[in-house]
Amino acid sequence: MAEANNPGAASGTINILWLNSAAEDWQSLWTIFEHHERDLCPGMEWSLIAGSTWASAEKAMGGEGIPVVLCESEPEPQSGAAATADGWRELLDLIRELPNPPVLIVTSRLADDRLWAEALNLGAYDVLAEPFNEAEVVRTVSRAWDHWNSSRKPIPPEAPEQAPDESAA
Repeated sequence: MAEANNPGAASGTINILWLNSAAEDWQSLWTIFEHHERDLCPGMEWSLIAGSTWASAEKAMGGEGIPVVLCESEPEPQSGAAATADGWRELLDLIRELPNPPVLIVTSRLADDRLWAEALNLGAYDVLAEPFNEAEVVRTVSRAWDHWNSSRKPIPPEAPEQAPDESAA
């Protein structure tokens, strides 16, 4: 079933986008994925793709190969065209526009009841507290991927473009 619904799964890899600017957080997640790869989805490899701007997130998600996005609740300020005032909320809006939107998990060092309620009410899948708890990351990410995989709609192949019929003129 994984291969039918996830373009990345056909190659045996499930891509997770981590949108965060802190290298130590990425290293922590990478270590968890590396140590628990067999627990996440047997027979599949997990790839953690790092991004630090909304533009990099949009580019990565455009290829339909990202089932789960992890995003810090309060990203570093950005300037220029990639700037955002609302962080994960704006990313959630961007995700909703995709044909098969990835699941969003918000991460936070200050993960309180207010953030959990707001994130879930607005459509995020879950909230992970930092520093990361290995068992919680494995449980949350694997369930998020299962949710995405079971709710994904097949996208029909694009019809080849046909040349205009000159005989009709």
